[in-house]
Amino acid sequence: MPRETFVKTESYHVEWEIESGLFHLHCTVDKWAPSVLKELYYVFVNIREFAKNLGYKEMVTCSPNPKFCRLFGGEPIGVEHNGEEVMVWEVM
Repeated sequence: MPRETFVKTESYHVEWEIESGLFHLHCTVDKWAPSVLKELYYVFVNIREFAKNLGYKEMVTCSPNPKFCRLFGGEPIGVEHNGEEVMVWEVM
């Protein structure tokens, strides 16, 4: 399944895709500001609900910046993929 845009602004782009039966999350931030962080917290609540409604129990991403993922509750699972840390979120 190709990547789908969840939300795109001048400051950030959040996408999702289903690959190998997993819900993959992709987030690119082009312009950082406290207001962007606040918006992204709201986006993460919504995308978690979206993944839950699709029947997934977790979301995953491969990140070159795990600190960023931790801001939104992402946890490392101790695996690297292409030099990036694999992070996971429980959808609940």
